[in-house]
Amino acid sequence: MNQQDHNKSSKNESQQDIDRAKKSMIIFIVVIIFMIILAVLALFLLPEKEENQNTTVTTPQQSEVTNDLSNETSQPSKSIPLIEEIELVSVGVYEGSGTATRTVEGEYVHTVTAKIGEPVEGDFYEGWLVGPSIISTGKLTEEFPGEWSLTYTSDKDLFEYTSVVITEETEANGLDNKPEDHVLEGSF
Repeated sequence: MNQQDHNKSSKNESQQDIDRAKKSMIIFIVVIIFMIILAVLALFLLPEKEENQNTTVTTPQQSEVTNDLSNETSQPSKSIPLIEEIELVSVGVYEGSGTATRTVEGEYVHTVTAKIGEPVEGDFYEGWLVGPSIISTGKLTEEFPGEWSLTYTSDKDLFEYTSVVITEETEANGLDNKPEDHVLEGSF
């Protein structure tokens, strides 16, 4: 092999090395861009992890309860998340569980779903929000055997009402705004 052929061969090998390096660099850049795209998608598409709020509820004694709603404002607090969900746990001799939510989208919406047995004959289940005073959220409706629900809406800001209580009430007394036996409780 003469010097000229050797130089051509070296140039070809150098050019091949440069081409391989360029291809490797392009593959590396494509992989980095793909990883960035995946990271951005994961950031936006994966749901945020919510902390489960499972706290003990302290309910006021009957003498502390008033029905004065005059301190309520008509706009929801901006520092509270739009949707909150809590667990409701059984109280005393009662068995069962449930969840309660509260949301604000133009109005305050509070929901309860509960799995509890039938109330004693002549009784019904009633929901309550407890805060600066108590608010009856109405009778729970049996959707399926042992599955109860209610939805309560208000144009008032009720985020100060952080406790949810489900009671068993005497049908003869109706919705008398006097909570009776606590069945489930939870707190936002």
